[in-house]
Amino acid sequence: KANEYLTESIPVASEGLKAKYWEKDGHIFALLHKAGRVVLALESFESVKIEQKTEILDRFTRRYGAPKAVLSPLVEYYHWVRDTDTLMLCWTTDSERKNAIATAVGTNDIFKALRMDPDSAALDSTKANKILTEVFEPKRN
Repeated sequence: KANEYLTESIPVASEGLKAKYWEKDGHIFALLHKAGRVVLALESFESVKIEQKTEILDRFTRRYGAPKAVLSPLVEYYHWVRDTDTLMLCWTTDSERKNAIATAVGTNDIFKALRMDPDSAALDSTKANKILTEVFEPKRN
């Protein structure tokens, strides 16, 4: 059964943008669509082994070439940008050392609006690492 987000709950100001998602046992599939056209499809899985990330990353790289990569200790972003569309793989590790993976494909405009584009990923990763370093590193006198 599909669940629908209210248009107002999508963090993008765009008239007519709608979302549907399906969720079961740590697996989510979501679509953003507008005027009958899918503008973003996202699939995510929780509790993923590193071998699964490696397999997907290798498959995408063989098919689409080398990605733009943003790497940090707790999150890795890989983007393949073509003309008007982007493919993204995001790998995260939480505080309990559990891994999750998300893949998404959509228009460059929607990636930018949702801060999922390579430039936003790099900026957000840098900010997050700075905050985490300040919080968890012992203060020196």
